Amino acid sequence: MKQITCIILAAMLLLCGGFGYEHLLAGRSTDINRNGELSDIAESVTAIPLKPINGRSLTEAHDIQKEGNDLFLISQGVLYRFNRQGELICQITDPEEIQVAGYLVHSLKRQLIVLGNVNDIYYYTFDGELLFKKKLRKDFNEEQLMSAVLHRGKIYTAERVMATDTLRRPCIKQQVQVYDTYFRPLESHPIVETALSHPVLSPNTQSVCLRVSPGGRIYAYSAPCESEHLLRDSLYLHQQGEMMGVNEDDVPLLPVSLGSRYWLAVNQHAEEADRRYVFCWDCYDNQAWELNDGFTDDFFQTGSVAALEPMDLYGHTYSFTKRGETLRHAFPEAADSTVVFIVRMKA
Repeated sequence: MKQITCIILAAMLLLCGGFGYEHLLAGRSTDINRNGELSDIAESVTAIPLKPINGRSLTEAHDIQKEGNDLFLISQGVLYRFNRQGELICQITDPEEIQVAGYLVHSLKRQLIVLGNVNDIYYYTFDGELLFKKKLRKDFNEEQLMSAVLHRGKIYTAERVMATDTLRRPCIKQQVQVYDTYFRPLESHPIVETALSHPVLSPNTQSVCLRVSPGGRIYAYSAPCESEHLLRDSLYLHQQGEMMGVNEDDVPLLPVSLGSRYWLAVNQHAEEADRRYVFCWDCYDNQAWELNDGFTDDFFQTGSVAALEPMDLYGHTYSFTKRGETLRHAFPEAADSTVVFIVRMKA
């Protein structure tokens, strides 16, 4: 009898929870904008035309990070250091020695921790002096490492690892491995999908990045292949609060990247153009945008901005780059160069 009572009580709680969530959605009716300008979400945009290197302009730039007056970026597998005026200070890496896959900026030591090749790690000064290099692990390969960030003096990586399921069958699981700054392992935590109000539509398991929530918690972010439920997910996660429905020792996997005000999901790698999107939800004003081509740049009139890349772990600043015809109006002297744009989000 007691067991039946518990089952009935659990069912009532689930029913009430579902009703409460539907009531939340009804009470927070949100229109999704199908057009948007960059000034809708950005406080300011700073343009940095990159000066040519030995007479040659960079054709692309990504993984852009700033530290004081320094601007670090990767172009064609090489790590460079520019200043905020777009002048080259030095080339950090040699492409004949390492093809850069990613890097971490250790601001206190003024060092760069560079990952590349298969499992190589190189340590450089900001001036490009190689301090030392090492292997990550003998059993490690580039397919296992999805993301690496430096946070509060520790390195956090999102990795795929071989494991066994409940039936002892081999499977691949995702986890966050914590290292010290010399990549000595400290601890690990499983990456757990957050319980949402629906099955995840076409989850993108090939692109997992690590971020830090406004409350300081490490979480994993992967934009889904489909954007249909992103607004609903955002409202639900906002209701869940900082714990996000998972245990404290687990790392939640979220479909949106959390900022203090704006939550974003960007998927611009789908083969079909109509499945590419930029999603953004303003949790202060309860506005949402879902844009196939991204926000329109109304600061420098360079067209649409779809490939917003985060420049920090907290969603405060983003970057995008432009080159060619889109620059001829605002930067006629730099039309053949790559221009880096730094977007500071509204508080």
